[in-house]
Amino acid sequence: MKKAMILAAGLGSRFLPLSKHLPKPLLPLFNIPLIYRLLNWLKDNGVSEVMINLHHLGQAVYQQVGDGRAWGMRICYSWEESLLGSGGGLRKAADFFDDGVFLLVNSDIFVSAELEPILAFHRHKKATATMLLAAGDTKRYGAIGVNQEGRICQLPWYVQQQYAAKQGVFSGIHLLEPEIFDFLPYGAGCINRDAYPAMLAAGMRVYGYFLPPGSWYDLGEPDTYLASHWLLLDNERSLDSFVLQDGVWQVHPGSVPAGVELIPPVLVGRDCQISGSDSVFAPGSRIGPYVVIGDRVRIGERAIIERSVLLPGASIPAGERLKKVIWGQQAKLSVGEKENPAAA
Repeated sequence: MKKAMILAAGLGSRFLPLSKHLPKPLLPLFNIPLIYRLLNWLKDNGVSEVMINLHHLGQAVYQQVGDGRAWGMRICYSWEESLLGSGGGLRKAADFFDDGVFLLVNSDIFVSAELEPILAFHRHKKATATMLLAAGDTKRYGAIGVNQEGRICQLPWYVQQQYAAKQGVFSGIHLLEPEIFDFLPYGAGCINRDAYPAMLAAGMRVYGYFLPPGSWYDLGEPDTYLASHWLLLDNERSLDSFVLQDGVWQVHPGSVPAGVELIPPVLVGRDCQISGSDSVFAPGSRIGPYVVIGDRVRIGERAIIERSVLLPGASIPAGERLKKVIWGQQAKLSVGEKENPAAA
């Protein structure tokens, strides 16, 4: 399998006002844009050609990603004058997929699962479509059920429900054969709501594959975006070039000056400083627990920050108190008290 499509055209309205200036695919996970992490994952799993659909702030995504040379891949773009949804967006790019199985991936997830066993399952079952599933909140996202063989037999929007041996939630990833285009609408449409019920009604071989626990995180809503950061910090997974020391991830451990209280887990990005000082933080600040600080962030004196993500380039005024906030360069989003861990 060498081809994939990343769905990156959405408005990101749940992330307003942040998404007014920053498209959701460029939101960072530990200071690296989500779409970069997806491209790295696809590259590591043998994908060499990627289609990306664009609409809202699409030029920003295009400028950041380019033609794919940075990944050693070929990247093409499908520009949408009006939003076509996951079904219509894929249909518009049909000419790109004419030679066998391919991936369709949402841009607001983080995944680390190996594709080879999933592809082997798909081929063994001779599936037209394999929807990747995960353990999760079925009340919030809707339950998708499979029978003993792994065939999908329950969908929230499908009337002919059958007994399910196992239920999960949609991960935002599909393995698809070109036959999928026979079931996709022209114009706007949703692959889950339009194509899957039609395939089930036609008796097509449609399967669900459960991703391994801890290999998928949902970052599509503000609360799950924060919760995914917290869960990944708790898992102490390798975070690029950051080094873990006493519960604090830093590029250069020990660079935070005396007088600053860090309550683990905390991640400190590169080149963070306070205006007029070479220090990372002004003395008297209290940071943590569960705080991710982006590259080039400035934090003022006596700031108290917990359970928040500060995006690269953000500037936090002196004396600011933050809890469950995503703070960007041009806007901030208070997520509130709702917590909903987002990982399987």
